[in-house]
Amino acid sequence: MARWIRYFAGAACMACTPVSPPSTLASSIPASAAPATANASDLWWAPELGLSSLPSIPVRLDQSFADPYDTVASLNGNLDQKSVSNCNEYLRLLPLGYQPLTVNDGTRYKLEGCKCQAIKALEGAKPAKQETLAQFSLQDASVLSILPPLLGPTPSPLETLQRERATQEGKSWLVADPGVQLEAASMSRAKVVGRGWTTEIEVLARADFNGDASGDLLIQTVSYGTEGNWTEVKLRVLTQVTGKAVLAVALDIPV
Repeated sequence: MARWIRYFAGAACMACTPVSPPSTLASSIPASAAPATANASDLWWAPELGLSSLPSIPVRLDQSFADPYDTVASLNGNLDQKSVSNCNEYLRLLPLGYQPLTVNDGTRYKLEGCKCQAIKALEGAKPAKQETLAQFSLQDASVLSILPPLLGPTPSPLETLQRERATQEGKSWLVADPGVQLEAASMSRAKVVGRGWTTEIEVLARADFNGDASGDLLIQTVSYGTEGNWTEVKLRVLTQVTGKAVLAVALDIPV
């Protein structure tokens, strides 16, 4: 019981899980990796989602994880444990605040959750009628000039405020962090290296996710400190706004 209480005391920074950087991200993917899997509807998604087709989404959401996660949540003042073994269980329990019992499982759980949320988002997505982002590539040398600063790390309230403000002002990631370096592994995976931090980016899917007929990007970011011991995982939908050079954050999806 004491261990659970200590866990919940740190739950406010679950997004900044104090674990080592994951070894399954962009740094471990060869540059020749295929960027996505396409289907007849012109929606595409990363092969890492393990999705063979849109009709197979219900089966995929019910597919068991490699290992189940023991999670706990505080409900009405009581601690409640549940085992999470597939995406349907993850999606059902996420709004109730269930998180892994051990902090070391936090990052893996969130990465698993990103896949679940991406697959669920594809269930309601539509092919874009205005495909403005069909040629988007993280291998483009100028890509940081169109990505918003909010994709960068936000391990503190001050840094969150600064990145939110820069994004609202229409600044690009390159303007907000002029010294960052882009290291692209493929069209859909890259690392952005800043002073004391690294953010790994993966495009999980492209489709019309918000119903505006334009193509959107579903992007996962994993940020961690090279001079600290924290990790944060985020999932967002980016969209092109007419007359704006920098992509806008259309949706911030919880994981």
